[in-house]
Amino acid sequence: MAMMVEIDIPNHEVIKIASLNSASAMGLSDNFGSIEVGKFGDLMIIKGNPLENIYNTRIVHTVIKKGVIYDTQELLKACEEKSGPNSKQEWFGKTFVESKH
Repeated sequence: MAMMVEIDIPNHEVIKIASLNSASAMGLSDNFGSIEVGKFGDLMIIKGNPLENIYNTRIVHTVIKKGVIYDTQELLKACEEKSGPNSKQEWFGKTFVESKH
């Protein structure tokens, strides 16, 4: 999303592209892509206004999925050691990390 803003697409359009337009492109806009009565209500609640700063979309406070409310900190703890490397050494290799010091 940030890359789209960097090429001067307005924040409100980027949000629409990421939600309603994406659902439409996949043929899912009857159930997803916008907040409307009768649609699925999966949401992420963020801290800050993405219309003012698109990077606020990266500051997730709460996730609501299939009616269950998830706290971001609890989600992060549940993912520890399960997604991706645990350190820079695992990402880049020991030699690369040592050469940067």
